[in-house]
Amino acid sequence: MAGLGKAFALTYRSIPDSRSFGFSYNDPSVLGSRFRLRYGASDGTSGASDEVGFGVPFYALETPHAYGISWARTTSVVHLYESNAEVVNFNQRIEDAEIHWGHEDIGSATRSRAGG
Repeated sequence: MAGLGKAFALTYRSIPDSRSFGFSYNDPSVLGSRFRLRYGASDGTSGASDEVGFGVPFYALETPHAYGISWARTTSVVHLYESNAEVVNFNQRIEDAEIHWGHEDIGSATRSRAGG
């Protein structure tokens, strides 16, 4: 966006038997800092998804601290077929979350990083 490294998108997709709308925003340098922010959402006839994440990355070996949190969710309808006929369909929901943190002990060679 305007040479600032930020991304903003609105999407629309239409194919036979399916339509979807989406929105996303990504800012790798909130207010000129190392703080990052991203958000995305979409909704359509076959499901929906949401995603959000923020944090400060390990941008150099001397990074004093880094952290982040992200979360994503996707819902959809799953169709199972047998002999070219649908035998069952069911709702599916997938969620994913991550938290990470890291710290450099200034003045020593010790660096610790944790994530999950």
